[in-house]
Amino acid sequence: MTTAAEIGLRAARIVTDVMDGTATTGTSTSLTDTVNLVQPNAHWDIGTLFILSGTHAGKAVMIKGHVGNRLSFDTLGSVLCVHQVETATVVGTVTGDGNATVIVTAAGMNNSPKTLSVAVLNLDDASAVGGKIRAAMNADSDITNYFTVGGSGATITLTPKIAVANDTTLNISIDNGTCTGLTAAPTSANTTAGVAGPRYAVMRGVYPWAQVMSAMQQALDMTHVTGIDSTLLGDGETIDFDLPAGVYNLKGVTFTRDAYTRLASNHWKEFNGQLRFDPYYAPVDGDTINIIYRKPHDAITSYSTTINTEIDQDWLTYKTAENLLWWALGVYSSSAEHKIEERMNRVMAALKGRTARRDGPDIVLKTSGVYI
Repeated sequence: MTTAAEIGLRAARIVTDVMDGTATTGTSTSLTDTVNLVQPNAHWDIGTLFILSGTHAGKAVMIKGHVGNRLSFDTLGSVLCVHQVETATVVGTVTGDGNATVIVTAAGMNNSPKTLSVAVLNLDDASAVGGKIRAAMNADSDITNYFTVGGSGATITLTPKIAVANDTTLNISIDNGTCTGLTAAPTSANTTAGVAGPRYAVMRGVYPWAQVMSAMQQALDMTHVTGIDSTLLGDGETIDFDLPAGVYNLKGVTFTRDAYTRLASNHWKEFNGQLRFDPYYAPVDGDTINIIYRKPHDAITSYSTTINTEIDQDWLTYKTAENLLWWALGVYSSSAEHKIEERMNRVMAALKGRTARRDGPDIVLKTSGVYI
């Protein structure tokens, strides 16, 4: 199944700059990507955001702004991604100097499992030990490259810097090493489950989403899909029937007489908005007249509109791109920044030899008097 959003993104990659990335944090109205969103704000402060994976995969939304490396956009109705939070709690008070043993296990962290020996002193309570563990974690590059260390008092939290799918192996184990007095805490708590940040693509705002939709609709209006209208009934006498509204460019006519019989007719013509049968070839009383005709493609109403499978997807992509570039020529003229002429030449070359429909020219088989 191909949607308007998918074709729109393909065309966008042809006509303008598109930035790809993965959200590292986000809400229903914004996302942050500290790796990819480093382009000048002027390029990405407006435009279209295509969500490529996750809960909202396949959606296209309008970007409202870009501050730093955070995009804001029309609400999607639920969070885009969630950072996992793992919480460990120190239990007990140290009764003898030594080292506490802390083991951090994580699927995405280098050198996992990572064992830390944390120096503690006699009479250090749980809060003091918690602070020393956090300090030891912050001094370890394997941990800090992957996690943000947090917590307070006796609690220690680890939060992945990049929102990834919930890691069920993530764990913080705390126990006595050479010290005494702590109560073993081999299992930490998954206090917030992680939800991976979606992949996305951002199209620069020089081509508004409404214009992408318009360019695609212009292309689809050049194609036709098959329609069948079965609203007319024969009475054994009438040979001239007014065509139903919206029915034109007829390709064939059949009669349905019962559940098993369909008769193809070769004795008809389309004339001045009417279906006219030859004399003596009127449909009999009770015949359902099935009119096969070509109709324009249904209107695109949203990013999720499904493109009919009869349409050649590659042709539609390049034709949409061509229409966008013609529009851009009128708006941006020959501005070198957009390389319109160069892109148009590539599009026109790609369109050579392509047909709008997968099935090519219409083929109508008329077999008068034969049951099919």
